[in-house]
Amino acid sequence: MKKARAPTATPTQKATATFLLAPPNSSYLVLNKDTQTWYRTIGEAVKEAENNNTILVYPGYDVEESLSITKTLKIESLGNATIRGCIAVKAKNVEINGFRIYGCINVYSVGCTIKDCSIYASGQNYGIRGYHASNLTVDSCEVYDAHSGGISVYR
Repeated sequence: MKKARAPTATPTQKATATFLLAPPNSSYLVLNKDTQTWYRTIGEAVKEAENNNTILVYPGYDVEESLSITKTLKIESLGNATIRGCIAVKAKNVEINGFRIYGCINVYSVGCTIKDCSIYASGQNYGIRGYHASNLTVDSCEVYDAHSGGISVYR
């Protein structure tokens, strides 16, 4: 029996399989599932994504970056992915699932879902804060070390 070999794709190359089970190498741990394109950071993937794309983040991802999400996206950790920075959600119907976040999530829109996240908000007032947000769903999240409170909704 032949051993399967992982395809090597860069952000300028598209993967040939419909869904890859393993990243091409340890530098590329972020996959846009819809375009089958690999990225080094979530920020790069978000920038190039289109509305309703799904971004998968593989285990071992641990990057210092702050994100501004201005498109309807699903961003999902496939196991212990870490973001060190704050996330600003400015688009409708964004889903963030399964991350360890050293920072905070600020939601400025409608229909956002945050699931299965552990948020270490040291230095932040809140771990999750909704600003004029509606239909914000927070499910099975833990918030640690927030100065003013774990979750806050403003207006």
